[in-house]
Order: sequence, then C-alpha cells, then structure tokens
Amino acid sequence: MIKAIIYDGKTACKINGELSRGSGYISINSPGASRRYDTMRIHTSEAVQHTRRWIFFEDGWACEVTSDAFSELFPDPSSGLGRKIFQVLQSDRLFLSIFFLINIALIGFLFQLGVPKLAERVASKLDNDLMIAIGNSAQKKLDSTIFSESKLSTEKQQRLKSLFKHSIGFMYLANSKYKTDIHYNVKFRDSSNKLATAFGLPNGTIIVTDKLVNILKSETHLLLMMAHSAGHIYNRHRVKATLEESLPRLIYSYLFPNSLNTRVFSSDLLKRLETLSYPAHMEKQATTLATDFMAANQIKAINLRSTIKTRVKKPYTQQHPGTIQQTKKTEENSE
Repeated sequence: MIKAIIYDGKTACKINGELSRGSGYISINSPGASRRYDTMRIHTSEAVQHTRRWIFFEDGWACEVTSDAFSELFPDPSSGLGRKIFQVLQSDRLFLSIFFLINIALIGFLFQLGVPKLAERVASKLDNDLMIAIGNSAQKKLDSTIFSESKLSTEKQQRLKSLFKHSIGFMYLANSKYKTDIHYNVKFRDSSNKLATAFGLPNGTIIVTDKLVNILKSETHLLLMMAHSAGHIYNRHRVKATLEESLPRLIYSYLFPNSLNTRVFSSDLLKRLETLSYPAHMEKQATTLATDFMAANQIKAINLRSTIKTRVKKPYTQQHPGTIQQTKKTEENSE
C-alpha cells in the first residue's frame, strides 16, 4: 500500500488514502470509498524533478504521490534488469562478444546433442509396421530406378542367404539382447552404376550388390558386411539420420508418433542412400553388432578390418567413417 492524497471526482474533496497495484489495475482505498481502475485508462502528469506526480482516473478522481511512490506504482521499464544488461552490452564490446559466443555455443550444443537424442527417441517409438512400410516403399523405388535383378547364380545367392541366416542365428543364441521382431532378408541386386556396397532398409532387407560380391572374394568378409548393415537396421540408423535432417518434422513426429507419410519419408530416405554414410557414433553401434556377430561365429577380428580396407581401396565404394578406428580397437581387445 502507498500513501496518497486523493481527490473525489465529484466534490473535489481532498482525502487521505492508499493506492495499490494489481495485475493490470490500480486500486484506491480511502474511508468510505474503494475503487479499481484499468491501468490502460489512467493518465499521469509529466515528471518534474523534486515534485509530486499526479495520477488522473477516467471518472474524474485523481491523486498525487511522491516520485518514489509513483515509481512503485508505474515501474520504468528502462530501469529494469533487461535494460541494465542491454546498457552493459552496449558499453562493453568484450562482454558483448563473450555473450554472443556463449549463445552460439549453447545453440550448437542443442543441435549436436539435443536433436540426435530426440531423433533416437522418436525412432524408438515408431511401430514396426510403419518401419516395414517405409522400407518396402524405398525398396520398390530402388528396384525401379537403380537396381535390376542380380546376375549371380541362384545357387550362390541361396548359399549366401542361408549362411547369413545361420550365422545371425548363432548371434541370437549368444546375445539375447539382439532378439527382436526384425526379420533380416538378404537380397542381391545388380546396380546400374556398378555400386559396390551393402546396406540395410528399415523393413529388415539387406541389399547386397553383385559388384561387392565380386570384390569380396571371401564369404566371411561378405558376411561381415551384411552383419554391419544389420547393425544399422537394428539401431534404426537410417530413420534416425533422416529425422535429424528435418527439425520441424522431427518435432511433429515426437508429438504425433507414427504420423509419418510413408511415401515422403521413403523418398527422403532414398536421398541418403546416395552417400551411404552415417555419423561416427552410429558406425560404432553398427560395428558393435558386427563384432558380436564375429564372436558368436568364431570369426577373427582381423577379418572385419581387412574387409573395410578392401572397400576403401576401391574408388567406387564409400568409406564408413570411424569404422576403421573401431575395428582396430576390436582387434587389439581380442589379442
């Protein structure tokens, strides 16, 4: 409450009373009178140094208060904390530079850590049926644009498929954590651009090109490439990476899981197939599954390293970033 001299709007009588401020209003409290006024309809006198300030109300009432009391009722926004910070920023360029650098660092931290974490959470919430639909749509487009039927013999295709199926089964027996609803399905394709690679789609399909089979003479090396692709499928890396590229869609998908448009999403996913690369932490996760695959099937760690070396030497293949370093550690740990 603030002491004030109040003047009645009808009689102009002088009354000693009190003023108080609420959210969007000023109240007058005096003997026999209690009134409330919208602050947007109040007029005040100009500030003159060492004089009292007048406050005029719409119904003719008025009051006069000291300058200090007036400041309590009507705080000057230019004297607040925000104004003081702004004044410091204007006067101190070094502080201004540090202030903006800190903000840039915070924004960078949000995108480097917050976005991937959110994408991982969204991807883990998506139904398996939606993952299958996205993968099927992408696979259909691939077969109509890039790939054609494999020229490998039917016998060789069946043998490699059977070998991978049994090998992944051994991994399930050794590591129950990998038991999921995913059904890995290996398909061999001939590529129009002679691409030598193996990659996984969200529906569990692992596509292996004829060119890769011809490069990797060892069936063990080929199995390891399939296992590495299975690691990406198991961790839903392709969906996570695609979600990370579109923050608005990522937020929408977080609020409304399984609302993704299958056709649009599979189209965006196909664009990523042009690079066939992932961030280092995703490659590490995929290599971890490949390492467990090796251990379950008694395959030496050096096989994975030599597989990657074979691929890197070829100009028409993509190097998986971080995988070479990861396989070196795996080899060292197995010695």
